[in-house]
Amino acid sequence: MKRCLLTLNPFFDQAFAGDRVTYERELISCEGSSCWIQVNLVPEVSATGKVISIYALASDITARRDIEDALQKSQAGFKSIVQMSPIGIQVYGLNGVGLFCNATAQRMMSDIVQPDCMLIELTDLVEGDRREQNITRPDGSDGVAELHVVKTVWGGEAAMLVMMHDITDRKKNDRRIHHMAYHDSLTGLPNRALVHDRIEHAIEKAHRKGSLVGLLYLDLDRFKVINDSLGHAAGDELLKITAQRLRRCVRKGDTVARLSGDEFLIVIEDVGYPRDVEKVASDIVRAFEDAVRIKNTELVVNISIGISVYPEDGVTSDILIMHADKAMYHAKKTCVNKCNAIRGPHGGSLG
Repeated sequence: MKRCLLTLNPFFDQAFAGDRVTYERELISCEGSSCWIQVNLVPEVSATGKVISIYALASDITARRDIEDALQKSQAGFKSIVQMSPIGIQVYGLNGVGLFCNATAQRMMSDIVQPDCMLIELTDLVEGDRREQNITRPDGSDGVAELHVVKTVWGGEAAMLVMMHDITDRKKNDRRIHHMAYHDSLTGLPNRALVHDRIEHAIEKAHRKGSLVGLLYLDLDRFKVINDSLGHAAGDELLKITAQRLRRCVRKGDTVARLSGDEFLIVIEDVGYPRDVEKVASDIVRAFEDAVRIKNTELVVNISIGISVYPEDGVTSDILIMHADKAMYHAKKTCVNKCNAIRGPHGGSLG
């Protein structure tokens, strides 16, 4: 076990340094059977750039490794294995001329193959080369294959073997993992890490165009009382309804994020005047005048909003969030049992 951990440490060290890492490893069971896996390590990065966790996605590549082993034994054995293999197999001479193509490769590349079933693009093959290629999947849908190039011998001459492994599902899983790392699982909204990035991009854009960026820091009043009295399921439903109402109050290019608990942050991009941001806050206040019905109970939900505007209230995401947060708490204290919005750091009440 210690030797195993020492072997894996460099990969995880690289991932914790912020890099996406891919490696292959053989697994041997207690009964002596073995399989090969390809492991992809995807770091989750916080808003400050620190890696806070690692997502690991493993794919079974035993079939591909079996083909590589078979190639080392005999060309006849190779042909019998690869003709029905789910992995696309092609062989090229060192001069780039196609020598062999199995049925899977022909189907994968049905849209872009020459009459001899050889790939058009791959005339500059290099051993160890890995690249991705758009393919056609068995059901006719579009997909992605990873191409892996190794040296082999064909007809007594040196050649290059191209293996095409369908990684469409892995790519989908990568996107799902990325979404999980940067979105709130309950509401589907961007999380704290992603909204920081959105603010920075909005500031850069506003600096170039001479426009403004507005931040709205929102908090639901008495959320804990509702959560405790009606249960966590009701509290979750209220958060989802809140997210839906907030989305309806902003433009498509603006960002609604859930920071934590009952706190939300809205980024209003590319505005001309502070009053444009204040209008959005007023729209949100009006949106929460209607009661929310949960578990046959009508709830009047009050929301407190703090506002900050770039560059008047700050020129960095942290400063803008801080001022909007302070303004939100001021709004909560000054107007109990009422929706309210206050501009910070020295603005007045809007609600």
